[in-house]
Amino acid sequence: MNPGHAIQLRTQFEERIAVPYLQAVATTDETYVRNSMWIDVNIDVGDETLRLKGTTDPVITDADGDPLLVTEIKSTSSLDHLSSPKPHHKAQLHAYLYGLTREYDYTIHDGLVLYGSRKTMDVKAFHVPFDESFWMDTVVGWMQTQTEYRDAECLPPADPSFGWECDFCSYRNRCGQADTPYLDYGPVGLLPVFTGYREAQLVEYLDAYEAAGAKLTPTLANEFPKLASEYGNYDWHCIGCNSSFAWDAVDVNDSDDPPVCPICIEKGDFVTLSGPEPDDQLQGGG
Repeated sequence: MNPGHAIQLRTQFEERIAVPYLQAVATTDETYVRNSMWIDVNIDVGDETLRLKGTTDPVITDADGDPLLVTEIKSTSSLDHLSSPKPHHKAQLHAYLYGLTREYDYTIHDGLVLYGSRKTMDVKAFHVPFDESFWMDTVVGWMQTQTEYRDAECLPPADPSFGWECDFCSYRNRCGQADTPYLDYGPVGLLPVFTGYREAQLVEYLDAYEAAGAKLTPTLANEFPKLASEYGNYDWHCIGCNSSFAWDAVDVNDSDDPPVCPICIEKGDFVTLSGPEPDDQLQGGG
C-alpha cells in the first residue's frame, strides 16, 4: 500500500471510528477526548541527553485538560491473530506515557493501543501499563542508537526490523532500499537527477540550510523554476569536458534521465550531465 494512502486511511479511521469509540467507552461526564497533546522533554541517560518531541494520538483528559489515559491508534489490514500489541506500537505508547508524565509532573501509568481493521472497521483494544524495564531497555536504548547516527551525520544500516519500515522512511532513496540508483548517501544534500521531492520538503530543506548555501539541483530547478528563482540552483556539469551549463540551457526531455552533454555528443562521446553530489552541495558539508 502507498504510504500516503495508508496514513490517509489511518486518519479517517481515527476521526470516524476511534475517537467516537473512545467517547462512548472511555469517557464520563467529567472526562473528555482530546485529539492530541504536545510533548517536548529531555531524557538524561548517564552523561547523554536525549530529546523526546512530538504529538500524541488522542488522550482521555479530565475537565482541566490534564491527561489520564493515553492512546496509540493504528489501522491494520486484519485483526485476526492479533493477541497483543505489536512491540513498536507499545514502544510509541511508552514514549507518550513518559513524555506526558514529565510534562505534567505526575505519573500517567496507563495507555491503550487501539487497532482498527481497514476492511471491516472492527476495533480491538489492548491495555498497556507503563513498564520501566521495557522503556529503558527497548525504547531509550533505541533512541540512544539513533542519536548516535544523527550526531555522526550518517544513516543507520539499511537493515530494518520490519519490511514495511522502508516504505515510510524519508531516506529510503538514499541507502539502496528504493528502486532508485542511489546507495550509501548521507542524510544531507539533494540527490542528483532525482525528482521525488515534494515542494514543501524542498522549501523546508532550503530554509534550514540557507546559511550553508543550499540551492536546488538543476534537475529540481527544471521541476520547480519558481523555487529556483527564489533560492538559486546549481548548474549542470559534464565530467567529460568539464563544461557547465545553466539549468535551462539544456533540453531535458525526461528529468528522470540525465541530459547528454551537447559538447561531448558533437565529438561522438556520450556523456551525461549532472549536478553536484550531496556531499559537495553545502558549505562545510552541512
